[in-house]
Amino acid sequence: MTIKIRKSLERGHANHGWLNTFHSFSFADYYAPKFNGFRSLRVLNEDFIAEGQGFPTHPHSNYEIFSYVAKGAIAHKDSMGNKEICKRGDVQFTSAGTGIMHSEFSERGHGNTHILQIWVKPSIMNLKPSYSTLTVTDEQKLNVLAPIITPDGTGETIKINQQFSFFASILERDHTIEHKLLGADPRHTGAYLHVVMNDPDNRSPSQVLINDELVVSSGDAVFIEGEHTISIKSL
Repeated sequence: MTIKIRKSLERGHANHGWLNTFHSFSFADYYAPKFNGFRSLRVLNEDFIAEGQGFPTHPHSNYEIFSYVAKGAIAHKDSMGNKEICKRGDVQFTSAGTGIMHSEFSERGHGNTHILQIWVKPSIMNLKPSYSTLTVTDEQKLNVLAPIITPDGTGETIKINQQFSFFASILERDHTIEHKLLGADPRHTGAYLHVVMNDPDNRSPSQVLINDELVVSSGDAVFIEGEHTISIKSL
């Protein structure tokens, strides 16, 4: 059983003016040999994007890529013909497969945008590219771990080509939730928990208690292996 914390200030960080970004794993010019990913999770960037600014058209292949919108709105356009504006609570998902081109910009009229950009290694390479979105409201996430992405697309979740699940929650103070990891053998299961920041300066950070023993704050991450059940309490 191992539970390890990585503090927010230990992440890679770059402020480009239009983009203030925090890298949980090696990315672009940031290289951290001990943090090149966690199991199939390869990238988690917490991005704060100035209104009207963003990422011009660029290529991707052989990654499952999704953006979780925490604030503002992101305008997405891709080579598959998809064009969409995703707002708070939306998840925009692309299975890049054999290759796609896309762009993402902070939509004007919605202020600055805050997203989590996440990349997952697929279990099968060179798949046909696909695109999907899902909206999960604040109410649907309140005091529960709401499933958003799953390996089999259970219910209304987005299907991902990997044994990987993504959940999101908004916890009220003093509320506790528990999550049971899939798999009979805890040695073969793992979880990564990220506490979303409130703003790029991390003022008034939120705090949660993990398994009644570890306090983590906004921007922190927890690597969990060898556990059957995880408890999360908002402080």
